[in-house]
Amino acid sequence: MARRRNAQLSPELAGLAGAFAEAVAQLVERTIAERVGANVAALAKAIRPAARGAARARSHRPAHTLRDCPFPGCTEQSKGPRFSWFCAIHRKLPEAERERILNR
Repeated sequence: MARRRNAQLSPELAGLAGAFAEAVAQLVERTIAERVGANVAALAKAIRPAARGAARARSHRPAHTLRDCPFPGCTEQSKGPRFSWFCAIHRKLPEAERERILNR
């Protein structure tokens, strides 16, 4: 049968054990902080595009007005995909002419 010993450490060994425990605690803290920081950065990156889309939606500006008319030299806003992205003036062009302009 094993004899029980007094479980107290010598002061030098206690100091070493304390320093080791402190070093391990700091390492764990630093590792957790790095992982949390990386996760927060990834979440912020994922949230950013959604925030930009929400801002555009709040501006009450339809998405099709963000495009110019494809007619050469025209700087008017398009009327949307229903009119092949042509403006109010050029949407009345014949279908063949619009196809030619779009497929260059």
